[in-house]
Amino acid sequence: MKFCEKCGTKNESDAIFCSECGAKWSVASDNLNEATPESGSIKTATTPTKNLVTCPHCQALNASDNIFCEACGQSLMESNQPASPMPEQVATVQGTSEASQPESIPTRPIGEQSPDVAPFLQTSAELHEKKLGHEHANARRAMYIAGAVVALGGVGGGAYYVSQQPVASQTEKVAKKTSSEADSTDTDAGSVEDLDDSASSADEVASSSQAQQQAAADKAAKVRAKKLAKVQADPDNKSPWFGMVTGDMPYDSGIMIYEIFPGYTASQSELEPEMIITEMDGEEIADTAAMKQFLTRHIVGDTITCTLKDGTKIKVKLTTPRSKINNVTYSEKIPAGNYRYSSGFSGASLGDMNEDKEMGFYVTGNTYDSGPVSGDIIFKVGKYFVSSNQDIENAFSHSGPGSTLTIKYFDSDNEIQTMSIDLS
Repeated sequence: MKFCEKCGTKNESDAIFCSECGAKWSVASDNLNEATPESGSIKTATTPTKNLVTCPHCQALNASDNIFCEACGQSLMESNQPASPMPEQVATVQGTSEASQPESIPTRPIGEQSPDVAPFLQTSAELHEKKLGHEHANARRAMYIAGAVVALGGVGGGAYYVSQQPVASQTEKVAKKTSSEADSTDTDAGSVEDLDDSASSADEVASSSQAQQQAAADKAAKVRAKKLAKVQADPDNKSPWFGMVTGDMPYDSGIMIYEIFPGYTASQSELEPEMIITEMDGEEIADTAAMKQFLTRHIVGDTITCTLKDGTKIKVKLTTPRSKINNVTYSEKIPAGNYRYSSGFSGASLGDMNEDKEMGFYVTGNTYDSGPVSGDIIFKVGKYFVSSNQDIENAFSHSGPGSTLTIKYFDSDNEIQTMSIDLS
């Protein structure tokens, strides 16, 4: 047996995650537990066998009173465990009529909350799951925003139920886009079949399209080769850097600018925070990684054209070498608490530092008559771009009762919407 270094709960010696709080075992903790010898000469009474439940994720057997799977960390709260269900708690909000109260939901808060944040925020237990072939903690949280909605009908109170934005990989995005294009192609083909000469017409269209695509690919390859030659010819290999923090779009390709560092390339252009870049020099920029790859094919002094989501084109002269920021600690330049990133080039992306490429909170329910609905993504609360519970706490701790918070979110069409709430 071994004990969780976070909550002290006794766990099986081969457990990877704590069955009570879901914390992952550290190497140091394993070594500490292993260092305690168990005498083979002492016989102890046999512990009665507990009721077992099967993990819905990895099919491992777990004790019925476990909250998390000891093998993979998956939440067992929604599995078919035989134990009696947890007592229900009702999330109530001051000023809301009995008829408009949110439905009763099972909840089991983990840890104590800040007194300033408790009326507005309730955090659910962390769930653990596997991503990209390695284990990591992907927190699923619930947030309650209380208060009247200003300019949205004057509702007396309500709540939004949200969880951390689920990850949609670029492979899934491309597959979705390809599927959409395929559906469009099928529709077009169906129209052609209605023509008398449908077969020959379809062949001609396909042949012409393939030729155009090949010509475009050849031209793009020549451009890349020319740019790569310029980079390789640079003795210091000073590839450029924008000097801005970006986050990837939740439902589509593109990157949103979160913060622009003063004195660097982006600050010397017309780029501004919350702009969404979809292309650079005609190349699709699907995410932050694509932007970095694009920059490695350029040198300081090049001028590029950024295309925004609304079609606006902004020319940017690359003035900042990447080498200039290798030893910079960004927290010295940005107010503490707004972002969490370290020094080095990789620190330029919130997505990289947080593993999940899409930032924000996924709305799963709404008791208001207006505002975000299920499926929308809240990405900014007040002045904070939110990607964790700490960001939410920061937003509310700087906004006392009687103040107004602006919330920005993506709707299902990937369009930015804004609402305000009055903290009563």
